Amino acid sequence: MNFRPLSVGDLVFEIKSSLESRFRQVVVEGEVSNISRTVAGHIYFTLSDQRACLSCALFRGDAMRNSSVVRKLKDGDHIVVTGSVGVYAKRGVFQVVAKRIAPAGKGNLALQFELLKEKLAKQGFFDASNKKPIPKFPKKIAVITAPYGAALQDFLKVYKRRSLWCDVVIVPAIVQGESSAKSLVEALKKSQELDDVDVIVLTRGGGAMEDLWSFNDERLIEHIYECHIPVISAVGHQVDTTLSDFAADLRLETPSAAAEYLSQPHTEIIRRLDGLGQKLKSFLYKHQSDIQRRLERINPANLARGLQIRINDLKYRLSRVDLVKNQELYIGLQEKEMSAAELLERAKVSLEQKLEKSKNRVDMSGQLLRSIDPKNVLNRGYSYVQSDSGVIAKMSDYDKLESGETFTIHFSDGKGKAKKVQK
Repeated sequence: MNFRPLSVGDLVFEIKSSLESRFRQVVVEGEVSNISRTVAGHIYFTLSDQRACLSCALFRGDAMRNSSVVRKLKDGDHIVVTGSVGVYAKRGVFQVVAKRIAPAGKGNLALQFELLKEKLAKQGFFDASNKKPIPKFPKKIAVITAPYGAALQDFLKVYKRRSLWCDVVIVPAIVQGESSAKSLVEALKKSQELDDVDVIVLTRGGGAMEDLWSFNDERLIEHIYECHIPVISAVGHQVDTTLSDFAADLRLETPSAAAEYLSQPHTEIIRRLDGLGQKLKSFLYKHQSDIQRRLERINPANLARGLQIRINDLKYRLSRVDLVKNQELYIGLQEKEMSAAELLERAKVSLEQKLEKSKNRVDMSGQLLRSIDPKNVLNRGYSYVQSDSGVIAKMSDYDKLESGETFTIHFSDGKGKAKKVQK
C-alpha cells in the first residue's frame, strides 16, 4: 500500500494541537537548572527530577507577577510550576509555559487550589446558568471587608465621586488569618438578613496566595452559591484569582473596579443630564434672542422713524409736481388726497392696535420670565440649603452630613451659616 507522507509542519502542528488542547493547565514540581534570563525580561529554565527533565518558559508579564520568587530563583531550587503545555513549532520541541511559580513548600497551595477548583466545578458551583444578574440601580449595597482596610477606602472614594445616590452598608469581616473564612461566612449570612440589600460586594486588597486563601474556603463558596442576593467578588489585584471569583455572580479585578461598575449607570445619567442642560441653555438663549429681535421690530420709535421717512419721501415727490401745468392730469388730486388722508388715518388706527397687541404680548412674556425666576420663589418665603458637596435636597443628603459640619441657608435677601447638631 502507498501512504502519502506527512510534511514536517503537518505532523508538528498535529502534535501541537493535541498537546495544547489536552494539557491546558498543569501543576508540576521539580528542581530548577539551566536558568537563562533575557534582556526582554523572559526567563527560561529546566525543571527536572530523577526520571526526566522538562523545558519551561516564564514570559515577562508572568515574571513580573511572580517577582518575589523570580528575584531569588537559582539553580537547585525546588519549585512548583503552574501553567500550560506549549509546542514551539520552529524547533519541534514542547515546553511548559509557566503562569505561577512558588517554592515547593508553598507550591502545595497552588495544587490544592486546582484540585478544589476542579472539585467544586464538577459540583456545579461555578455554572454560568446559576449566575444572578446585577441590578443596574441598586438602592443599598452591602460591602463585606475589613472596616479599616485600604480596599474599603478605595471602594468608598470611587463610589462617592461617581454615584448620585445609594446606601452603602459596611459589614465588618476578618479577611486574612485562621478565623477569616468563618468570619467571611458569618458576614455573608448577616448581609442577607439586612433589609433591602440589592447587591453584596465581597472585597479586600491584594496579597500572596496564602493571604487570600480564606476566599478559597469551601464553606464560603457554598454560601456564595446559595446566597439569594447577587454577589460581586472583587478580591486582590488584577493578577489575583480566588475561588470566590468563580462562585460569585460577577468577578471584578479590584475594589475600585467594583465601585466603578456599580456607579457606571449613575455616571451615564450625569452625562445625559449635562447634555440636556446644555441643550436647554441653547434653547433659552435662542428664544431670548428671538424675543429681542421681535421687540426691536415693533418698537414705537423704530416704527415712527420709518413712517417719517415715508412721509418725507412723499413730500419730496409732491414738491416736484407742477399743478398749474398739469391741472388736467391732476384734476382728481383733491379726491385722492382725501382718500390718502382716510387711508393714513386707518393705517394709524391699525398701527396703534398692533402696537397695543405687541405691548400685551411683551408684558405677558415678561410676566412668564419673572414667574420662573428662582429669586421670586425665595421672595415667597422659601429657602434652600447647600453644603460643600452641593445642594441638600433630600433628608438622605442631610443624614450624610457629619455632626458639627456647617452648611449654608440661602434666603431671598442673603444667606446664613448653620451647623448640624447630632441628636
